[in-house]
Amino acid sequence: MLRKSSELRGEDREVLLDLEEKRDAQSADGYGSLHNGAFIPPRLLNADEAEGDNSSEGGNSCAQTATKLGSYFRDGQTKIDFVLVWEVRARRKQRGGTGEESSRSERRRAQLQQWREKFAQNLQAAGLLMEKEETANEKKTIHFLKISAPWEVLVCYAEELCLRAPLQAQQHLELNTSASVLKRFCIPNAMKEWVPNRPVDYYTCAFRKSKMHRFVGYENHETYFSNTQRHRVVYEILARTVYGKRKKAEVGVDRLVAEGAFAAAFPLHEGPFQLPKQDVRPDDLNRRQVLYFYWARWSKWYKYQPLDHIREYFGEKIALYFAWLGFYTAVAAAGCRRWNADLCVRGHVHGYQHAG
Repeated sequence: MLRKSSELRGEDREVLLDLEEKRDAQSADGYGSLHNGAFIPPRLLNADEAEGDNSSEGGNSCAQTATKLGSYFRDGQTKIDFVLVWEVRARRKQRGGTGEESSRSERRRAQLQQWREKFAQNLQAAGLLMEKEETANEKKTIHFLKISAPWEVLVCYAEELCLRAPLQAQQHLELNTSASVLKRFCIPNAMKEWVPNRPVDYYTCAFRKSKMHRFVGYENHETYFSNTQRHRVVYEILARTVYGKRKKAEVGVDRLVAEGAFAAAFPLHEGPFQLPKQDVRPDDLNRRQVLYFYWARWSKWYKYQPLDHIREYFGEKIALYFAWLGFYTAVAAAGCRRWNADLCVRGHVHGYQHAG
């Protein structure tokens, strides 16, 4: 049952993690590859190579299919909002170990498996969609559980969490004191820089299902909720789902990660952060590439931060953090600010990265 609360706002708990981009089509251990910030299993990569040997057109078509399936379920339509990862090591013959140690290890393995199964059942009962991928080698099997929130779940939790809903577009307000002072004295402003694809600013209010027809873009269920909002809703469900006994506080994905049932839990980034090799228009860059090129670079340490872009991609709390950091440090510690920005865009602050 969902407990509605119109007085308290749910905390914007974000876990923006990313799998590390790998240049090779397939790693030495056969774990698949990463394309556009999403996991592509080896079966798709092998299919792509087979098609590529026959015809270049077939190879391109399969590559596009693999790219789409990297961010979507196998049906190519259900968007991946969150990924749970866990490892199962291959069983080996014990050398010199006691039977008691072996028995204790087996009980622990069975306990973790039971927790994962009950957690997945409760997630499914909460309305989430799930699909499983796995890759294996001689040492271990890595499991990926892809999670998606359907429209009905998003609408229900959006009202509970008091997510902001757009009512009407408004003009961007240029409230920059330093820019105004420099303009008054006719001094060129070296800190100002044009950033493409500036997000539209809206008048907003708390989301209400009964008032949905008044919100901008409610007809399109695929794009109405931003990826950040979808991540927040799914993480809220993951954080409150029971996997054991509630009296023992066996609740939430965070404790499952701490117990070792899962190796990591994260949403996916939106595409690669590296700029394409061929020349492209700035307007054709994805949001992650825009942040990397115009923000998370050492050469941009003295530029104004694109806070609207940061807010759209990472959410309000991350944007407020960097706004405070830029105000607090000003120019003296701009290097620290750019270092933190680079970690956020690259996705290296947290995440599941296999050492191979």
